[in-house]
Amino acid sequence: MNVFFIFTLWRIPVIRNYFFIWRIDADLRILSSSCDVFSVMKQNGYEYGMYYPHSDCNQAELKRAVQLYHSQMQILPDPSFDALRKHVSYGGAFGVFSVDIWTQDNFLNMASFITVMDGIYENRWADQNFYPLVFHTFRPASKVHQFKGWKFLHKGGPLWTSLENSTDEHCKLTK
Repeated sequence: MNVFFIFTLWRIPVIRNYFFIWRIDADLRILSSSCDVFSVMKQNGYEYGMYYPHSDCNQAELKRAVQLYHSQMQILPDPSFDALRKHVSYGGAFGVFSVDIWTQDNFLNMASFITVMDGIYENRWADQNFYPLVFHTFRPASKVHQFKGWKFLHKGGPLWTSLENSTDEHCKLTK
């Protein structure tokens, strides 16, 4: 699954027919939505939308691998990369992606590099860990939107993030 969402998805030709892709886990049930995610993304120039950042213990090794890629390719990442906490992930159950951005060669090349390193299999590097690292290598934090005010069930139980009753400035239903 992680190889698909990190590497394979963005190489499927039909994906380029869309402006955005909304990834939702098959076991995520939306109980209440707060807005049209595609409108929010387009109207505000966002390139990645997520619901919640969280800690994940697999992040440190992946971050080192991404930094190795930076070094080998002589990439100076966006300053927002260094601002990422050591163990931050973007919850993988919900993500909205600008297809134009995520299918660019620089994103695809980094995904290839990470996939070949076998950390996805050996260390369980996950897509939710990969997204912030690759995104903030090339794009500023101002292009990420954190959606708020949604209620979910995930794997049969509530997905408590403390954002359920929060206001999202771009979602009319949460104001």
